[in-house]
Amino acid sequence: MGQTERIKDRMMMTIEELASISGLKEKTVRQKILTVAGVTRAEDGALIIPDGSRYPYDIHRYKLNDTNKRRVALLDAIFRYRYIDHAMLCMSSESFKTMLAELLNVGLVQRNGSENPFGANGFDTTMKYEELRSDKRYKTAKAISDLMGSATGHFTGAVLSELLS
Repeated sequence: MGQTERIKDRMMMTIEELASISGLKEKTVRQKILTVAGVTRAEDGALIIPDGSRYPYDIHRYKLNDTNKRRVALLDAIFRYRYIDHAMLCMSSESFKTMLAELLNVGLVQRNGSENPFGANGFDTTMKYEELRSDKRYKTAKAISDLMGSATGHFTGAVLSELLS
């Protein structure tokens, strides 16, 4: 896995790898490295960067005044391979986990095999999301909202059918 090293039986990555994955200059990542979730300093002063870490997402451009806007911001962060968590989205940890589960259920995100437990680092977007994102006929927020509504409708219909039978 490139320059990734095994440190005390945990997979770690280097600043260079994090910069490359993030599409940022190494200097930028070095200046803000302690803002990356899970980064700590060893007793000897060396940085420990967990494998699968992502550079923090710039959430400031979003007005997070409803669930759909939070969902769009979450998907955009995952798509751009940036770190995002429940606090950044101004929501509870449980709501964040539920939202990720819903996105997983409708096929917009998938688990990426990372054991990094911070925020949404364990998820990547799917081709289904990328197709929605690139479809010029729909605004991404509306398309995602329609998809989530459709999935909820199918689930509710199945539950009602089961209850009434």
